[in-house]
Amino acid sequence: MNKGITRRDVLKVMGASVLPALFPRQMDVFSNWLQPQKKPNILIIVLDTLSANHLSLYGYPRHTSASMERFAGRATVYHSHFSGGNFTTAGTASMLTGTYPWTHRAINISGLVKRSLVDRNIFQWVGGEYHRMAFTQNMLAEMLLHQFKADINDHLPFTFAGRELLTLSLSRGSDLDPVLSFYAYGDFLAIRQNNDGPLSGSPLLGLLELLGSSEETRKSEEYPFGLPTNSWYTYTNRDTFDAILRKIIEASALDKPFLGYFHLWTPHEPYNARKEFVGRFKKDGYSPVSKPEHILTDMHRPEKNLIRLRQAYDEFITDVDADLGHFLEGLEQSGILDTSYVIITSDHGQLFERGEHGHNTALLFDSVIHIPLIILSPGQTTRRDVYAPTSNIDLLPTLVSLAGKEPNLDMEGEVLPGFGGVEDQGRSIYSMVAKTNSAFAPITIASVTLIKGTKKLIHYAGYGNYDKVSELYDLADDPEELKDLAASDTLTAAQMQDELLTALEESNQAIKAP
Repeated sequence: MNKGITRRDVLKVMGASVLPALFPRQMDVFSNWLQPQKKPNILIIVLDTLSANHLSLYGYPRHTSASMERFAGRATVYHSHFSGGNFTTAGTASMLTGTYPWTHRAINISGLVKRSLVDRNIFQWVGGEYHRMAFTQNMLAEMLLHQFKADINDHLPFTFAGRELLTLSLSRGSDLDPVLSFYAYGDFLAIRQNNDGPLSGSPLLGLLELLGSSEETRKSEEYPFGLPTNSWYTYTNRDTFDAILRKIIEASALDKPFLGYFHLWTPHEPYNARKEFVGRFKKDGYSPVSKPEHILTDMHRPEKNLIRLRQAYDEFITDVDADLGHFLEGLEQSGILDTSYVIITSDHGQLFERGEHGHNTALLFDSVIHIPLIILSPGQTTRRDVYAPTSNIDLLPTLVSLAGKEPNLDMEGEVLPGFGGVEDQGRSIYSMVAKTNSAFAPITIASVTLIKGTKKLIHYAGYGNYDKVSELYDLADDPEELKDLAASDTLTAAQMQDELLTALEESNQAIKAP
């Protein structure tokens, strides 16, 4: 029988209504405890062309990475982390598929992942339990993201946070299919003056591209060398990071965690740093080790030119590092830093040695494949350092594990140490470049490296007079890779070469199979 509302019921209601006013913070905690908890967010920041060898975080003499060092003070830092390739397409595809280039086959500039692996990407593996966002300022990476569009909930436009478009409307093509547009128009017609690859397919249209550039791309008080540009549009790192932060804050309000992949262009060339950073390292007393040209050196840059370019690159790193610090502060103030795995890494590095500048090269020396990896876990307060060799193919299985799933046995990567993986000093790590080899044929023209412990073997195949040649370096005793030990430590060289060639042949057999 219904007895109506009693005096005790009224007191209960009054008490419940007073408690939030008296103890608001405690009630928030209680309320959050009652609600089902979301899994931690996963945020990946990729700084394009960032060599670990140029970061003071890893011992570089110039103080280039103050913000990253503060962030690393409570994160996990990987000291021997390598990209699967030495340029955007191969390196990014390795990270997003958890496989080496000989498997994903995105080995050519502007190449694509083979069709059978398209649905085995990082967004698909983490799953629909996450709101999956992606953005890049690099057109080569954009084409890969477009391949994975079915598994991305919010694929931000290529020009997101950009300022002024620099290319002709014809070369920009159609937003409906940016991959087709790039191949049909952009890659042929656009000037591509700062990218790997040839100049415009049409000299007349290429000239019009240059003449069409505005005052914004030229010198200004804040940017003495012009605004940063990826050859398609101008941008600033501060604008880009602020826009990304807004998207992240929006996503954090959803009823599911987010996975965010944000791939910036900086510090890729051109090195257009702000005035406060230009000249910071001029006459600072640092003198990089001079290295002789390699037989496969292509550019033949004078030493003075490489020193000047290195200084500009270091200044640009310091510039983006400052804006990265501002971004991380925003994440902390919003509370997102406490509920997210935050990953800072790169797709590949950059060379300023042996007559080479950049990464359009057959060389695989450390500066072009040794990349940073810093991971902050939710609630982490102390730093951990991992020195065992790791690869960027390890990121995918690690994130799958963090998402509460079992990594697939077919993945070539392994769960990273510190997140359930084993710190194995003797593990074999590979990297390769085969830009001129057909993506549909066995690998016969390539440079492939095997890193095992402190030893590094580089094997060259298909390069005319430098065919079937191996070089051996000890990264502990000779970090500058100046002493080729292949002729003196023949046993190690032979063992590592046999292991490398066996792995390469296995991948080639898979291509030959019907």
